[in-house]
Amino acid sequence: MNGGQLNLTGDRSDLGGNDSTYKISGNMNLHNVEFTAAGSVTAYTLSGSGTGHIKFTGNTSFKGTSLIVQNSASISVLDSSTVELNSLNATNLIVSEDAQVTVSSASDFNVDNLTLVLNDQEPLDFADIFKADDGTSIVFSAASTDITVMDGEGHSYDNVLFAYDESGNITGIASVPEPSAFAAVLGALALAFAARGRRK
Repeated sequence: MNGGQLNLTGDRSDLGGNDSTYKISGNMNLHNVEFTAAGSVTAYTLSGSGTGHIKFTGNTSFKGTSLIVQNSASISVLDSSTVELNSLNATNLIVSEDAQVTVSSASDFNVDNLTLVLNDQEPLDFADIFKADDGTSIVFSAASTDITVMDGEGHSYDNVLFAYDESGNITGIASVPEPSAFAAVLGALALAFAARGRRK
């Protein structure tokens, strides 16, 4: 959907055992859309059918109660998109550095696999992206969250230096290696392999 408003106002509380008001098992792409949902939205994998992928781009804003992303499903919050929820529980979250994700408190935020999309190699404080209404800091445990850092073209950065708090939680990105450093390392490896090949 490109532009406009999308309001989901239904209620499925009449269905016993249903933990979600809305379920997405396909692609949902919203660009510059004002999106609101009453109740819980779940992106999930439907056996034999498809996987839910929610993608917010442009200036899309999403306001809802709860967002759950299960199994191989994913949510992407890109560009200047914003998400405001009581809680977010995601297996796979992709977010750009200009986006914002706000939940009620840090305890209402759980992500297993986080991919950060950077505009440049500047340091980044996660507090600029991830916010909690109650003022608690959203941090990531290296033991429970896998973090990948990419550029806008989808190339992964290696050897990213993360910033940590006094408890050892990841609070941001301290530095990203310059592309020229990658080229120098790759060049040195190529020379080493070439020299090794000549000796044989």
